[in-house]
Amino acid sequence: MINWRLTIFIFLVIFVAVILAFFLFLKDNDNCSYLLTLVGTYVSIFALVVTLIQVRNLEKTAVTVKAAADSAKEAVEKVMDISSIAIYISYLRFVKECLTNEKYELARIRLQDIKDFLPRVRHISGLAYSDNEFRSVITGIEEILTSLDDEINNVNRVDISSITRNIEKVATFLDTIENQLKA
Repeated sequence: MINWRLTIFIFLVIFVAVILAFFLFLKDNDNCSYLLTLVGTYVSIFALVVTLIQVRNLEKTAVTVKAAADSAKEAVEKVMDISSIAIYISYLRFVKECLTNEKYELARIRLQDIKDFLPRVRHISGLAYSDNEFRSVITGIEEILTSLDDEINNVNRVDISSITRNIEKVATFLDTIENQLKA
């Protein structure tokens, strides 16, 4: 920021120096219009310099504010991602409960929600997981959905142990992601 006392002091010193120089070098008192022109020019140039300094300081402030805003935005996104993952982990618990109670339609709806959410995980930066792990989780959910569709359509009976293993694989993956975000 500008030290305004120092700025005013410099302005006054140079202003007095300009006026003294005018009277020392131009002895003719009829040149009042020259003095006014000189003083006006000096004030304009000084104001321009102060304005440029303020603009430069404002640019620095804008960069600092932008960095703080970006940091805050990342923090909010991180909290939102953690919250979303926690919700989908609770969906997995709900799916297990639905399977126990043979409410396959509800289980299928929640699993479809989880499947639809997982591609968002790819866009969360800073996560460490392999593409094979991600594909394995997607494949596991698709297998569960196929099993549930078969049960709902009375094609095949649901293999609960296989579904439970796949649900645990998905839950472990989401827990890992959640822990990485919390770290």
